[in-house]
Amino acid sequence: MPFFARHVPPLTQHKRYIDDGCLPNWTGSYASVTACFGDINANNPDDLVLTYEISERGPVVFLDLLLIKDDAWRHSGLISTACYQKPVNRYLYLPFLTEMPRHVLEGFIRGEIIRYVKRCSAITPFLEMLRLFWTRLSVRGYPAHFLFETFRSAADYTQRAALLAKPAHSAADSTRSQVLILTFSRSLHQAQLGRILYTSTVRE
Repeated sequence: MPFFARHVPPLTQHKRYIDDGCLPNWTGSYASVTACFGDINANNPDDLVLTYEISERGPVVFLDLLLIKDDAWRHSGLISTACYQKPVNRYLYLPFLTEMPRHVLEGFIRGEIIRYVKRCSAITPFLEMLRLFWTRLSVRGYPAHFLFETFRSAADYTQRAALLAKPAHSAADSTRSQVLILTFSRSLHQAQLGRILYTSTVRE
């Protein structure tokens, strides 16, 4: 952005996702960063107002992350991260007594645990997220034996490096698949529609 270009060198990095941005390493003074944001709001041709939060050490919120400059930052220059969850979140997960098949419930739980592994740069906040997740699922009717088996088969924190690594792309990845999305129906599930469509496609 031209506004940020006028404020180099204090601005050394800018991360943005749609309308959320983060300046993780502003090297200037507090007055200089407020001047930068004031410049943006004063010269915005679309009359949009930029809201912002400034913190020297954090935590500050960026999307679903908490960014913290703790001991790791002082020793290695790495920003520590943890999961951020909005205070208004009611955690209305699919109830256990739903028409959804069990493997769907297992899948969303494992997927959420993968997100916790990737978002938490230390094991302590990760374990705290697991504790909260278990409690919230229990409130939604998930029995302990189901949670125990699903959590046990989910990603472990020791797999974090592998989960964060970018996957290698092959030539086959460039072929786009056609995806059919239908509203879930127990009758369609019992009729094994997916297996029928897959078999028909393979035969063709």
